[in-house]
Amino acid sequence: MFKLEDIGEKTINKIAEMALASQIEQAEKVSVQVKTDPEKLAKGLLESITICGEGVKLNPFLRVQEMKINLTKIMVHPFKALMGNIKLLEPSQGTISIVLDEKDIEQSLRTQSWSKTLHNQQSISLVVQQIWCNITEQDQIIVNTQLENKSTKERWVASVKVIPSISLLGEIVLEEIQPTESSSPVFIHEIILKELTKVLNFNSFAIDGLDLKIQQLTIQSGQLFLQGLAIMSKFPK
Repeated sequence: MFKLEDIGEKTINKIAEMALASQIEQAEKVSVQVKTDPEKLAKGLLESITICGEGVKLNPFLRVQEMKINLTKIMVHPFKALMGNIKLLEPSQGTISIVLDEKDIEQSLRTQSWSKTLHNQQSISLVVQQIWCNITEQDQIIVNTQLENKSTKERWVASVKVIPSISLLGEIVLEEIQPTESSSPVFIHEIILKELTKVLNFNSFAIDGLDLKIQQLTIQSGQLFLQGLAIMSKFPK
């Protein structure tokens, strides 16, 4: 018969990694590191859980280069953990850091279906022919597109520049810098902005039971670095 002291970090790590891997199906790599010992586990305490992922699809629209979540002081039911069922007794709080680059945004935008209902109730669907994203050292995200009206085959070339920031609700908001000259209709810019906002929505996080609030945004040439608060209310099964 198994005893509680027979289970240690290695066993808990395996259980946790299998549970999280089932939740993060679309990822190049996922690793989980649990810090504990039999004495603390007997009291239902895991010191920390660190989840690292590369090439992770965070939500239906966005894949990111890197993700790291660190949760501390996790209270669990020790005997259920022994049987392979890590059940949280209370929510656990920690931190999350995310790195995404221009190619991540390009790919996410390219795979979406772009559409909009205009003021005259006419519905327009667009085909993305070409798209480029540039994250600049001037804290701007620039999206250049070549789009085609799916019905009429009319084509437009449009460029949208935005400055991202974090709202009080922990969401990424985009302030558009209006172009000085543009041959494309206003609604084309509205569609691009809508799709970019959708891609950068971290509220639709893919891991069940894990919520996050973005608190800090740092921009370097070619990449966005995000840091925030992570709260796990239940452990993935």
